[in-house]
Amino acid sequence: MRDKISLRWALFSTLFLINLIPRFLAARYSIIHDCDEVYNYWEPLHYILHDYGFQTWEYSGEYCIRSWFYILLHSIIMIVPKSLGFKRITEFFFIRFVFAILCALSETKLCLSIIGVLGKDIGFFYFLFTITSVGMFNASTAFLPSTFTMYTSMLGLSAFFESALSKRTIEIIFWFFLGGIVGWPFSLILAIPIISYEFLISIYNIPLKQVFLKYLKAIFVCIIILAFVCLVDSLAYRKFQIVPLNIIKYNVLSGKGKGPEIFGVEPWWFYFLNLLLNFNVVFILCFLSLPIMFSYFSRFSLNIAKKGFLLSIISPFYLWFFIFTIQPHKEERFFFAIYPFICLNASIAISQSLSLIKSYNNFRYISCIVRYIYVFISTSVLVISFLRVLLIIDAYSAHMSVYTKIPSASNNFRSILCIGKEWHRFPSSFFVPDNISVKFIKSRFTGLLPGEFISNKDEWRSGMWLIPSNMNDLNMEEWEKYTDISQCDYLVDTDFFARYSFENSTEDIIEPRYVKNEEMWKKIFCMNFLDASSTRIYSRILWMPSKFSRRIYGDYCLLKRKKFHKL
Repeated sequence: MRDKISLRWALFSTLFLINLIPRFLAARYSIIHDCDEVYNYWEPLHYILHDYGFQTWEYSGEYCIRSWFYILLHSIIMIVPKSLGFKRITEFFFIRFVFAILCALSETKLCLSIIGVLGKDIGFFYFLFTITSVGMFNASTAFLPSTFTMYTSMLGLSAFFESALSKRTIEIIFWFFLGGIVGWPFSLILAIPIISYEFLISIYNIPLKQVFLKYLKAIFVCIIILAFVCLVDSLAYRKFQIVPLNIIKYNVLSGKGKGPEIFGVEPWWFYFLNLLLNFNVVFILCFLSLPIMFSYFSRFSLNIAKKGFLLSIISPFYLWFFIFTIQPHKEERFFFAIYPFICLNASIAISQSLSLIKSYNNFRYISCIVRYIYVFISTSVLVISFLRVLLIIDAYSAHMSVYTKIPSASNNFRSILCIGKEWHRFPSSFFVPDNISVKFIKSRFTGLLPGEFISNKDEWRSGMWLIPSNMNDLNMEEWEKYTDISQCDYLVDTDFFARYSFENSTEDIIEPRYVKNEEMWKKIFCMNFLDASSTRIYSRILWMPSKFSRRIYGDYCLLKRKKFHKL
């Protein structure tokens, strides 16, 4: 028994350390893909820690559709770096590395559970797919509720695999409910097939009294979680709020002209393309996992409990995919919670496919062919994923570096850093030195920009409950959010010069080429940034040597105003 525990611990440690490699790389090099991550999570956290940050309308006490519990939970993690006097940029990466460790722990626990219940082959492919996938690289260290639910979903699924039937119900419900209430309420959808199977199998195998008692205990645990989250959010907003319910009401029950659709809609095939980019071969295998499983059932004799168990594992992906595909408003981050299920479905699909091949082909070379298939799929996933990640970092990471070059301002003088059309790539106030204020200048964007949290020295973080002015839930532009360009000491802007190489091409009056205005602006630091609209699609999918790809870049620059020009 002791040897078995030692072997399991050794395997856990090995897998965990291997998992840490891509997660630490993601913490250091992964870009911020979505401005929602910055303005709805990094900025409120910065406000809690440093009494300054941008505020979106969702945090207004008028709407209350973002949870302060989630932000305050992460502020606890930051006690150590803040108390040690770390720079803000160090705080940013500190919490990212914490995310990396949490993700690696969750992945490793689930992987061991898969090996123990579904077998070494499925466990191997799951491990391979998670550590190599672009999707997991992007999601693993993102500061988003959907990433938090990804962690809890892995732990809930692990409990479903490992724990005894008489004990696991509470643990399963705890993890999925924690992800839904603290993270994202829609992630509770993932638990429906699993809890349904768990309930049916419990009724069949356990006395009804025990079934009733364990679900009663699970409900009690859920009530405690919900009550605690509501208490913290209500104290933060200074009025009773059930934020998860507010999120559901806004996204599902908003009237015409309101709701998430006003922020953009995408075609039905959006998630197909997005998941192909993020998972390549793995997504194809995942999508085919259901028909492959039915073929497997028809070929091999399995009892109804085993069939139900396997179907309950793969069905969350299909349920999630259907529900979110029919929604007009689509975002990549909406699928973060389902990423482990994609890898698991694909692992089951390839394992069952190889079993089917073996069963239909009994000639002597079949084992050799199967080994070649293993090697081919493993190599394909690894190479394609690596080239995709390399492209993202090479083409789109400039904003994560340019902001680190902003000089610190004098204690007696507060400088202003302005952002125009690049407002959506602002990596957060953690990248901005003390005594530098970030302001917006007018660009072609005509929606609602974030405001600033109210700072009040008499009350700690009163911006959590005070209702700000110039906010609305209709994405209507508020002109009070803009600063005149004449007030800017620094400016971050892009210049895609290839767009001006054609005859009759003219400079945009609203978004002029500040980089070329050398009389007023001096370049401090510039990096290449891919001009996606001028680059052919095949060059935007995978990294290739420049002589083959023909990628076209622009400049992503930090500019400083020449002193004699400031008004």
